[in-house]
Amino acid sequence: MTWDDFKDEVKGLLTVDQGRLGAEDFIEQKLKLGVLDLQSHIEFYTAGHEDTLDAGDFTDNGSASTADLPSGCRVQEAYICRTNADDDEDVTEHPVLLHDWEKRLELINGEVTLLDNNGRMAISPQGVTYLVYPAIKDGVEATDGSGKTYDYTLKLVWNGKKHDFAGDDETPFDLEEAEAVALYVKSYIAKDFEKDLAMSQSLLADYLKKRQKLYLDAQARVSIT
Repeated sequence: MTWDDFKDEVKGLLTVDQGRLGAEDFIEQKLKLGVLDLQSHIEFYTAGHEDTLDAGDFTDNGSASTADLPSGCRVQEAYICRTNADDDEDVTEHPVLLHDWEKRLELINGEVTLLDNNGRMAISPQGVTYLVYPAIKDGVEATDGSGKTYDYTLKLVWNGKKHDFAGDDETPFDLEEAEAVALYVKSYIAKDFEKDLAMSQSLLADYLKKRQKLYLDAQARVSIT
């Protein structure tokens, strides 16, 4: 389910609440907090995030490109994808190998020969900034004299709590998760808009039961029998 579809499912379960005056931003914020809460307690939802980054997501840094990793990101895999600018079917994908951060100038200065066609990535010791080589750019001319131009992207596969989803991002969430997050949001609506603490606590208790069920379901999915 994409992020936009997931949000629509959650908001559809809020019925009258989603149309409440002044509640739209509030609901959006609590919806995201509900998703973060699920990720905090159920590790299954923090694994295998996949982001595709294009030239606009990077800053040029010599022969390399630089950017910041998502908060809490633990990189598992990365791939450089090359797409023919005139033919979307003409795509090649190569793994990105880890390069020592202390030797990152080799990437910036273009001193690494890629005989294996694999890219290179250097990640800062703090796990925040990273460099990728070759640079992620659009309109790169082929070196074989064919006259073709290519657009480059980076596919990043990572684990960790995902704070921000794009509308078309695939998520690990489905209808049951939408029901859980809707209960989470409703508990705050009851507390902050209805001023009904008893109802808020009841809804929060329902959410916690639902979260526990989702936890057990996730454990069963990854267990070996």
